[in-house]
Amino acid sequence: SSSSFSFSSSSSSSDLSGLSKGVYVQRSTCMDPRVRLNLWHQSKENVLSLLSCAGALYEHVAETGTGTQAAIRYIGAMVVGFLVGFILVQKIVEMLTKSHSTWLEMKTELAAIDQQHANEQDPAEVAHAEGELQHVPFSHRRLSAALSIRQSEQFFAEMNRRRSLRFFSSDEVPIEVIQNIVRTAGTAPSGAHIQPWTYVVVQSPELKQEIRQLVEKEEQMNYERRMGEKWLEDLRPLKTDWQKAYLSEAPYLVLLFKHAYRLMEDGSRRTAYYNEISASISAGLFLAAVQTAGLVTLTSTPMNAGPAISRLLGRPKNEKLLLLLPVGLPAPGATVPDLKRKSLEDIMVVC
Repeated sequence: SSSSFSFSSSSSSSDLSGLSKGVYVQRSTCMDPRVRLNLWHQSKENVLSLLSCAGALYEHVAETGTGTQAAIRYIGAMVVGFLVGFILVQKIVEMLTKSHSTWLEMKTELAAIDQQHANEQDPAEVAHAEGELQHVPFSHRRLSAALSIRQSEQFFAEMNRRRSLRFFSSDEVPIEVIQNIVRTAGTAPSGAHIQPWTYVVVQSPELKQEIRQLVEKEEQMNYERRMGEKWLEDLRPLKTDWQKAYLSEAPYLVLLFKHAYRLMEDGSRRTAYYNEISASISAGLFLAAVQTAGLVTLTSTPMNAGPAISRLLGRPKNEKLLLLLPVGLPAPGATVPDLKRKSLEDIMVVC
């Protein structure tokens, strides 16, 4: 499946050490050889800087005073400079002697690590990274102009019936429907085809209640302290408040996590390109799939409760909660605000 789909009842973690995908963990020092190599260069530069400072101190001392006092200071500066220089030269020679073998060892070590990394990489991943991903013929079903117009009109009519609903029935919905909805969301385009999203489906009534309490705690502070009067005024016609009963009443609470970055098996990080835009596009397909399946949902933001919910569900540190999406059937007698959408002329410009 191209989507990332998980249930809240399971989570796992692994602890990797030693040589693994290009990262070397030395148990005694816990230091990557590249780090040690960098420190070696820094140490060499520090010694040279000290030598330069000693020379500057020598010149400064030698140039002060006149007559006999100047001569005495000059001789003293020579003695001090000689001793400091002698000690520094000894240290430099000792360091260069040791560092030569260390440098060779690190070069050999890095070469071995890189070779092991290359051996462990997935050939498809390597091909993708090198721009050699196999391309296949594109399959397309071309419609007549009339059929294309008719189908686009039918799709718009279905999507135009979509509303954000806050009143859910407790009636069960087959899990297969939710799986197909998430599969559809997983077909969304994404930056570099990283697919930076995870959909966590919460069925447990206890977990849903805990999530609701975390969200309501933050929302109450938002409504009572954080939101300005203008914001509250804009929300008043919608009759919303800090209580979020739908989070626990819907049979499913789906949480969309974006991947702020990719967390590799060896613990390293890689960029997740356009992760928020990509996850948001996926959410749009999720909404369309929910509507097509005859269900209802609501896009709810976690506000400041995101980190606490992530910890509750045991999500990895690279995942950030983007949306909470209760999914189910509408409650009997459910109502929605009588809102009007912008006309085509207000949202489309043809150039």
